[in-house]
Amino acid sequence: KPYVLKSRDRGRSWESIAGNLPERHPVWSIAEDHVNKDLLFAGTEFGLFVTVDGGNEWFRYPGSPVFPFRDLEVQKREGDLVCGTFGRGIYVLDDYTPLRYLTEANRAKPGVLCPIRKTWAFLELPFASAGGQYAAANPKPGALISYHLRGDSKANIMLKVTGPDGKVVREITGPATAGLHRVNWDLRATATGGGGRPGGGGRGGALVPPGKYSVTLERTVDKVTTVLGEPQIVEVVPLSAVQAAVQP
Repeated sequence: KPYVLKSRDRGRSWESIAGNLPERHPVWSIAEDHVNKDLLFAGTEFGLFVTVDGGNEWFRYPGSPVFPFRDLEVQKREGDLVCGTFGRGIYVLDDYTPLRYLTEANRAKPGVLCPIRKTWAFLELPFASAGGQYAAANPKPGALISYHLRGDSKANIMLKVTGPDGKVVREITGPATAGLHRVNWDLRATATGGGGRPGGGGRGGALVPPGKYSVTLERTVDKVTTVLGEPQIVEVVPLSAVQAAVQP
């Protein structure tokens, strides 16, 4: 049976926040977000679970494998969750910070765009393993853009990126189904302003210079476009002093 207990008075009394964690899922580890105290992760004998409301309702984290998650640790600077498992290695949940903003109020909105962390401006070079070396794929370079939709829709979802001058530099299509989605902007502009495969960010033109860019979440139904939530800023940060010196 899963046991997760919480004290509000420094241990004088305790209450269960196991909520709807499945039976026969003993809990090995728990981690609390250092920004939003209601965002908790629980590692059980059979998977990784998350709650955004302090334990009233738990969800199995999508894609998490079914085996023991023995230890959890938050990497505060990057907002990553490092997961140690029994016999299956280490997993890193890359940039879980959008979960901080899935409050009840935000989940009730038709759509909301989550804050975007700073993004390093760099060009990824191809790498080929040789001599029997193992090489795993890196996360896609660029800005990770996350948004939440309340319900399924046949609408077109577009993420519009504008530059410091207010001109559109990139448009990226995204999934229109209910839930939390993440797309990747590869920090490339496109001359036509269109493109990008759904959920992927596509392949644009030249890399944009470091600076602050605005991202807007838009939904189009029957040629009528509505902005969902508030625009968010993505700051493209130069990787080196030399790169910063050649900014326009």
